[in-house]
Amino acid sequence: LDFITTKVLNRFTAIHPDSEVAVQPRWKEPKKVMVPYPLSRDENPEKKYQACVAWLAADIKDSFEMLVLDVLEHILIGNSASPLRKKLIDSGLGSALSDGTGFDSDMRDTMFACGLKEIGKDDAEKVEKIIFDTLEELCSTGIEPNLLESAIHQIEFHKKEITNTPHPFGIKILISFAGTWIHGGDPVSCLKFDADLERLKQETTNQDGKASEKNSKANGKNGFLEGKIRQYFLDNPHRVLFVLAPDQEMEEKENTRIRQELQKILDSMTPEQMARINQDAEKLAKLQDAKEDVSVLPTLELSDVKPDIEIIRPDTINNIKASTCYDKATSDILYFTATAGIGVLPLELKQLVPFFCRAFTGAGTSLRDYARMAERMDLYTGGIGISPYSGTGFNGSDHNVSFLSLQGKALNRNIGPLFDITGELMSRYSFSDTARLKNLLLQYRSGMESAIVANGHRYAISLAARALGVSSQIAEMWHGISQFKFIKGLAEQPDIAEKLSSDLSAIAAKVFVRDNLKSAIAGDKDALILADHNIARMVDSLPAGAAIDFRQSIDSLSNDYKKDNANRANQDNQINQPAGEIQKGSQSARGIAGDYYPFEGWMTSTSVSFVAQAFKTVRMDHPDAPALAAISRILRSLYLHREIREKGGAYGGFAMYNAEEGIFSFASYRDPNIRRTLEVYRNACSFITSGDYTEEDIKEAILQVCADIDKPETPGPASIKAFYRTILGLTDEKRKEFKESLLGLDRQSIISAAEKYFTISDDQKGTAVISSREQLESANQNLKANQRELELLLINQ
Repeated sequence: LDFITTKVLNRFTAIHPDSEVAVQPRWKEPKKVMVPYPLSRDENPEKKYQACVAWLAADIKDSFEMLVLDVLEHILIGNSASPLRKKLIDSGLGSALSDGTGFDSDMRDTMFACGLKEIGKDDAEKVEKIIFDTLEELCSTGIEPNLLESAIHQIEFHKKEITNTPHPFGIKILISFAGTWIHGGDPVSCLKFDADLERLKQETTNQDGKASEKNSKANGKNGFLEGKIRQYFLDNPHRVLFVLAPDQEMEEKENTRIRQELQKILDSMTPEQMARINQDAEKLAKLQDAKEDVSVLPTLELSDVKPDIEIIRPDTINNIKASTCYDKATSDILYFTATAGIGVLPLELKQLVPFFCRAFTGAGTSLRDYARMAERMDLYTGGIGISPYSGTGFNGSDHNVSFLSLQGKALNRNIGPLFDITGELMSRYSFSDTARLKNLLLQYRSGMESAIVANGHRYAISLAARALGVSSQIAEMWHGISQFKFIKGLAEQPDIAEKLSSDLSAIAAKVFVRDNLKSAIAGDKDALILADHNIARMVDSLPAGAAIDFRQSIDSLSNDYKKDNANRANQDNQINQPAGEIQKGSQSARGIAGDYYPFEGWMTSTSVSFVAQAFKTVRMDHPDAPALAAISRILRSLYLHREIREKGGAYGGFAMYNAEEGIFSFASYRDPNIRRTLEVYRNACSFITSGDYTEEDIKEAILQVCADIDKPETPGPASIKAFYRTILGLTDEKRKEFKESLLGLDRQSIISAAEKYFTISDDQKGTAVISSREQLESANQNLKANQRELELLLINQ
């Protein structure tokens, strides 16, 4: 800072611009607003409305009120037992909480919102009534003490935990106080929240120190939070009932309006103005094609990067027998994980695995319903969850490896309850609450549907890569459009809940047996000993059973999945055959065992496109892998960013090398140009094989890959990752060899790898586009004569 002051700031005179954001004038009466949004003509608009109630809340500079509202958010909607969330979901009016639900503390005047999505046209007032009736009931009867305790526990836990997910820890701290600071508040108050927390505890306890009981008076000492509910919600006129209404003609009308407006402008322009535009366009093209002088920027040298990698090995501690353990400083938090093989599950059950993971912690047990289990998890843990993993192992056989990953974490003082809860979920599972299962299914489907446009590039990559290997097929089956269509089909079956209950129970019975779990723990020594004792007790409570092989039967999955894809493709093409267009309906019938790679356009409600292409290369343990990793950075920085974002107008263009699976992919994000982007991908292959880049460009690419390899991780999560590398057979030696080879790359090795893998024909690449019907049909009309047409398929049917 002294350097910047001396060299730069001292040359200028400080000014004081008025950048203050004024406090929003408060309304005297609530409002109702209905706003249309575009919906595809291929979708049914009947249950596509959203409604929420939103209130303007406290000033961001008041750290205590921010804490109060944060606690209220946890109490009202924080988990499945939260009264407002539960009443809304159990109403059956919608599928999930509305977009934007929660406490938004980023603005000068903070906001709280809550509502439902996928409701009917006339249901907005019903949603509003449920919200206000629930809030009034809470004020009358009082907030249950355990809801307050679990809310405070969650805040304390996440303040204490140091992680680099989803952002580096330092960035998370900066984000936490940036809003307050920008608006003139005290940033230190956001970090030293202990005083505010102590004040809250005093406000919400009786004189004898006990938590306030139910039936407290809203205007008394013991009704502090009930009074805040009345202040910010019930008696606050600055609120809006906000309704989103589907409009299937909106996009077409808007496109027509824009075309007419542009034509009007064009018709009014003089020849001189047209000439000026052409001149400016030529200047812009030259500027975009010009090479930047990056020599003025500071940079590392490859010699500055150590060839070493972080190596984390298990520790040996007396009396620990049930788990792999890592003795680490984790801020008094115990991290736990366990794997459970699922390789023998039949396809019908395997497709259900992602939903099983949601229902595992969300459906309750034979001892407690889902609401009571949600309360216990929030009261004693930092979270318990289970997720599916599919990948290719590094043990020499290149088999697909599929398993469930169970994870949990808790403060050291709550190690006993953590494993009590986890053990109950595994040994006393119950999927008998069919109404709850239906709600979970609808919430899951709704969440996936919302994510399609938000993460369209990832869905498109998954579709493009699904024919490139068994692991890619399973990834698409579990996390891609195939999973969405499968779940959507289940949700539309009126009597599916009973079968779901039976199938989910069948999965649990196969998976949760004594010898099928391999566990690992990270924390300090005393916590590890206590946790291992609890894990041994937990495992002993499971029924006897042999371990399930992690490896997936390749032939059975390929054959079954090919049939499933064939049936789906034939159905889609029968439904969605555009008039006058010749389709290749049988192409999707050929899976990874055949020679077909998909060339598909998937239709959904979106005004932009996501264009992906993928092809097979080699994996991390191959000598060419480091070059492929560097090539992905060269293409992204030097070619795709310029061609797809700067020239093409997309939000982003990516080149990605999946070293674990040996798949190279291109993708664009929010892209207005399907055909042009496909051409850019073809030219990108020519660019990388041409060698039209400098040694400095190669060095920068290597440094970028090294930055990912050396990305710091906190001790707990880093230890858990090391455990999973062992499960997959990815040894420290292989990782070290990769980095050493990366640092030793030269220009010729880059070009040689490019010539080897980027000269394959387009019919050996999978291609997938997610866009609107109109844009996909337009792209097909404009594809060049030597290009295949996109096979058009519907996402929402």
